[in-house]
Amino acid sequence: MMADKKPNILIFMADHFMADAVAAGMSQCITPNADRLAGAGVRFTNAFCPTPHCCPSRASFQTGEYPSVHGVWNNVSNRCAINRDLNDGVLTMGDHLGAAGYQLYYSGKWHVSDLRSPADFGWDTGACSPPVLQWQTSRIDAFEPDVFTQIPYNDGDSGVLRRPGWQDLSFYGETEHDDSAWLENLKFHETLDKIDEYDQNDDPWCIMFSCNPPHDPYQVPEKYLKMYDDIDIQLPDSYADDLKDKPNIYRRMRYQTWNQLGEEGTKEARRHYFALCTMIDGWFGQMLDRLEASGQAENTIVILTSDHGDYAGAHGLFAKGIPAFREGYNIPAIIRWPHAGSQPGRVVNELVSICDFMPTLLDAAGLPSPEVYGRSLLPFIKNEPVDDWRDDLHFQMNGVELYYTQRTVITDKWKYVYNGFDFDELYDLEHDPGEMVNLAHPDRYETSAPFAANAAGQFVPYPPMPPELDKVRKELYRRIWKFAREQHDQFAYTPYITTGQAVYGPNTAFAEPVEI
Repeated sequence: MMADKKPNILIFMADHFMADAVAAGMSQCITPNADRLAGAGVRFTNAFCPTPHCCPSRASFQTGEYPSVHGVWNNVSNRCAINRDLNDGVLTMGDHLGAAGYQLYYSGKWHVSDLRSPADFGWDTGACSPPVLQWQTSRIDAFEPDVFTQIPYNDGDSGVLRRPGWQDLSFYGETEHDDSAWLENLKFHETLDKIDEYDQNDDPWCIMFSCNPPHDPYQVPEKYLKMYDDIDIQLPDSYADDLKDKPNIYRRMRYQTWNQLGEEGTKEARRHYFALCTMIDGWFGQMLDRLEASGQAENTIVILTSDHGDYAGAHGLFAKGIPAFREGYNIPAIIRWPHAGSQPGRVVNELVSICDFMPTLLDAAGLPSPEVYGRSLLPFIKNEPVDDWRDDLHFQMNGVELYYTQRTVITDKWKYVYNGFDFDELYDLEHDPGEMVNLAHPDRYETSAPFAANAAGQFVPYPPMPPELDKVRKELYRRIWKFAREQHDQFAYTPYITTGQAVYGPNTAFAEPVEI
């Protein structure tokens, strides 16, 4: 290997892969290859996506930008898409690396644009997901009588979610086949072969493999389920949350759908989800084996991550969606680069965004970084001091097929969720990391007066809070609006009385910050 050769890059991105699944020593999920990577690299525990849905987060991974800048807000392969492609002029990882002479190969799930494939951004492609998925383009005037059939009901059915007028869903179960069909459809072995093929050239390479599992429904080959036969799967602590102080849509999702599983069904769903995580961990292990056998591992950056998480039973919920709980946003982020790494096996707890991956790779390749939100993680990989890292992180949610407006900010101590459709949420993460107690719910405070006033008769925003909590709320709103201004986010900016529902409006962005 030439000493000055740019690093190779190997990226493994799963779908619905929650950070807790690879939380070493804290998870019941079996992921030896993720642990293997972390033991030789750096694990970022507080890495988050901007929206817990495939398309916005994958676009942020590729561009280093938030949805308000790159333009992908929801599912691009749907008639309800806000945009079906990236905004004009937005450049991607492939654009930058390809221009620098990288050999590029992409196989698996794309979901960044409905109009352009990875090939349009410089990638040689394997079996990428088609730009338009047929089931997602169904029209209401094209329904067929037999489309939404019901699964015959039997007492004791496990894993079947009843949906009258829709198609019932077998949410978890055991498949009759192994994972070979998945691997064939994803051109997995062809992807492995590219590692050896690209090694024959002097040019550096970037290979990205993106798989759909552990996306729901959790249908799992037998051999992976058997690995959990002797494990007593536990419910998350937050399963006890009755959601009474949370937005109504959260409660509706749980009580209309997920409560059908019951406690035992929830444990079984978690077991099946973990088994799928173990399956893809095995795939990832095969990629590591091939890389190491090729002799290129020393100068190859390896990334294991996901587009978003899965609630996996937290707060009684599964999959992803509008609930702003950590499990849907917190993603695995493990990076190994032996050539540059220092003191492998370290854990970094700073707030990291999926937007940071693209600038990190450009920085490692010695390429200039464009002006994007994301920042290079290379100093953390090298174990160098970082004095000016961000002290908060933001989420942008506009819904998917059902539109919502929700903006969230988190710090190391606090989390505030502005819900344009319901009351807000405020969590004391230092004392309530499970997000069980919503300090912003009006039922916690006296609300009987026609309007709230303090002792001096001055107006107090609704719901009234103790002064120390209201100070926190106002500061976090200041950060939300400041970020919106910086990121050209026009959400609910109009001051019209029926749309300007934020407790503190955008002029708070110009207020002086306060310590909270």
